[in-house]
Amino acid sequence: MEKQLIGQATPEQIAKWKEEHGTVHEIQVEDKVAYLKKLSRSSLSLALTYLGRDMVKFAETVFENNVIGGEKTIVEDSDYLPGVIEECTKIVNGVKSAYVKH
Repeated sequence: MEKQLIGQATPEQIAKWKEEHGTVHEIQVEDKVAYLKKLSRSSLSLALTYLGRDMVKFAETVFENNVIGGEKTIVEDSDYLPGVIEECTKIVNGVKSAYVKH
C-alpha cells in the first residue's frame, strides 16, 4: 500500500480543481504535498520581480498566491523550503520555448 502524504488530495478533488482552474500543479516535498492552480499573469509578474535576487520571496509569492489545497504550511518550514523553491521554479519555467533566427 502506498503511503499517504500529508495534505494529499483525492483524485476526485484534483479533478474538481482541474475543472475549476484548468491546470493543477502538485508539489511534493518528502512527506508533504500541496496543490497550486495555474499562475495568473499578475502573480507571475510579481514572482518574477524576486527571481534571481530573493528565491525565498519568489517561492513564497508563487506558492501563497496560487495554493488551492494540500499542506499549505509546507512553504513556512525551512526544512521543506528548498524543495518548494525548486518546484516553484519548475512551475514558472514549465513552458518550453525555442528561439530560431532566420
